[in-house]
Amino acid sequence: MIGKKGFIIGFCILILSYIVYPQKTELTFSCGAPLDSYQAKVIIPILTEAFRQNDINLNIESLPSLRSLMFSNGGQTDGELFRVSDFHEITDNQYPNLIKIDFELLTIWLSIFSLNNKTEILRWSDLEGHRIAYYRGRKNVETILRDVPIADEFVFNVLNDTQAFNLLASGRVDFVISESQEGLRLIHENEDFQSIFEVKKMDATKIYSFININHSELIPEIEKTLLKMHLDGTLQSILRSID
Repeated sequence: MIGKKGFIIGFCILILSYIVYPQKTELTFSCGAPLDSYQAKVIIPILTEAFRQNDINLNIESLPSLRSLMFSNGGQTDGELFRVSDFHEITDNQYPNLIKIDFELLTIWLSIFSLNNKTEILRWSDLEGHRIAYYRGRKNVETILRDVPIADEFVFNVLNDTQAFNLLASGRVDFVISESQEGLRLIHENEDFQSIFEVKKMDATKIYSFININHSELIPEIEKTLLKMHLDGTLQSILRSID
């Protein structure tokens, strides 16, 4: 029969096991894009499954891009759903509390869209002298345009890709820089955008998730799980299920 002392020790061990090894954790990642955007639709189920396999419920909250970064870096949310691989370089390390989960989730193409499918754009510098619109959350586009001599009044930073395409469809800008799959989705789904063409795919960009430094101890296991999901076909199965 267990004595009083043994009971107390056992009880303490049980309590400590819940403290040290919590049975379930819940985290929230912010996303600086609409949750129905192409990147979000691909990455949410992948990352959610990776965290689920580590007994973590992952919630996703859509916020304006800059606010998303402020929240994820400041700890109001627990991570950033997706950013480009060289995110810290192109933002001059303004968000040092965000640590990359080192597993490539997606490769996307930045593309140029226009109302004229005969327009010839071979390099970014060919945009010189034209009116450009892009979604202001794309830090990589900001970096690219720094090297293109375009007057400030010719560059329109908008809140989302839909606004950029509206400017293009109405003739207020000459080109939109957007992610290829997202731009093609908008054209397909919106009657007002049927006259818009993808002129050229320009740069391939690798996409990763970032987690707040407060949870950096989770990174090795999440990376291992993502690799396992790749090897056992789970990632491919998820991708096939996406519209």
